[in-house]
Amino acid sequence: MKERVGRGERRRASPLAPLLAATGCVALAAAVCKGIEYWQAFAPPQGARKKRSLAPYGRIGGRPIIPNPEAEKFPAGVPRDEDGFPVITLREQYETNVTMYVEGLGPFPGPPPDFSADWDYIPPDPEDKT
Repeated sequence: MKERVGRGERRRASPLAPLLAATGCVALAAAVCKGIEYWQAFAPPQGARKKRSLAPYGRIGGRPIIPNPEAEKFPAGVPRDEDGFPVITLREQYETNVTMYVEGLGPFPGPPPDFSADWDYIPPDPEDKT
């Protein structure tokens, strides 16, 4: 059974305690040095400070790519109104209304109107009429 050590008495230390403490300090120092080596291996080179890229979609010819979803939907030849929005044709609007009706999102659009006033209207070839 162990004896209790009183307040005035000093407890005996193990003879291996200083050796274990020294070994622990050496191991900790080695781990810290090795960790610094690993950290430096993945760090950027000295003096090379990389700025954050201001072109998240990349660059073409040194200029950043700036996505414009509105411009990507319509070809370059589409006329635009005074605000810069593409002008859709009566045919496209009628087809949209029919699609909405089929999907249950709108009223019946009625029979197709005359599309000859559209900017992209191509009249039928008279030679095709029989």
